[in-house]
Amino acid sequence: MAVRLCWCLVATLCLWSASVSSETQAGGKSEVDLGKKANKARIQDLLDFAVKEYNKISNDLYFYKQCNTISAQTQVVSGVKYYIIANIVRTQCAKNRSSGYGDGASCDVACSDGAQVYVCQFEVWVRVWLEGSEKEILLSSSCNPSNENP
Repeated sequence: MAVRLCWCLVATLCLWSASVSSETQAGGKSEVDLGKKANKARIQDLLDFAVKEYNKISNDLYFYKQCNTISAQTQVVSGVKYYIIANIVRTQCAKNRSSGYGDGASCDVACSDGAQVYVCQFEVWVRVWLEGSEKEILLSSSCNPSNENP
């Protein structure tokens, strides 16, 4: 009787774990609720970082600026990986030193003024226990022209 009860419990646990989505399993990705102010602020900070890093590695002569966040996910690893999908636009601010725009942060752009919008996917790895440039790392970025305005 005890053995049968034990097998019933094991079978129930196996069925339950199989029915749980990957969002709730350890190591799975979870959607970020951008409606929450704290989440939105954190994702905005990470998006600022990602676009700044993207500007460093981009071969374009001009800076890019973010328009809006489309979605974000997190994944707990050794730290947290953030998967951010956002719209960015190419500015008219040149990257050369004489332009006076530094890292492009002071360059204003209107996202809805007919500028070409790009949909970008950024993967940022955050390890809060580290210092300096090792704390946040842009692992990957991919941008493609969008057919829609933000």
